[in-house]
Amino acid sequence: MTVSIYRGAIAAMLLLPAASQAAAPESIGTWVLNCPEDSKSGCILRHRDRYFAKPPLSADLEVQSVRGALVPVLAVRGIPREALLAASLGGRTEASVRLGNGAWVPLDCGAAGESYQCAPAEGAAATLSASLPAAGSATLRLSVGLLPGMAPVQAPERALDLAGTQAALARLRAVGAIAAPRPAEPVPEGWLRLADQALKAIGYKNGIADLPAFLRR
Repeated sequence: MTVSIYRGAIAAMLLLPAASQAAAPESIGTWVLNCPEDSKSGCILRHRDRYFAKPPLSADLEVQSVRGALVPVLAVRGIPREALLAASLGGRTEASVRLGNGAWVPLDCGAAGESYQCAPAEGAAATLSASLPAAGSATLRLSVGLLPGMAPVQAPERALDLAGTQAALARLRAVGAIAAPRPAEPVPEGWLRLADQALKAIGYKNGIADLPAFLRR
């Protein structure tokens, strides 16, 4: 019986490195697959090159699931909480993606937890999902306007080369993809006044109007 216990303990120890390796980021062509150990929502497949990176802000081309279809998504992270609130309530974000030499496809944008994500509507998801495996590139556009009447901030258009996409998608299906969030419903205009008052209460003298200067710092 003692021998059986030792054998069981050794077998368990041998399994530990395999679990650690499974959780480590995996490179597949131009893609990186990451399955956080503490996440039950699915794995993240992102392009190895960032769309843009200006700490603390970053934006990545990712692949997420829209009703089971694996589609390209633009995920922006590192947005200050106050700016995320303003963008969610009154901002105007326009984003689009083009696979290879295909047509530009608009993306629906909205806050999702601590990030801001732009994903194709359900009607366009099937078309993008079918085109993605063989696409040689993905070109992204993004502009963000935090306030009505404020000139939007335009990010440079950028094309990312794609390679190994079919293998990366097959791997993502095997481990499970994170689901793209549904865009938030429009917020009544009265909520902007409440947000403005809340920002003033925490130290922004001019409320929402101070956010553009905050972002430029």
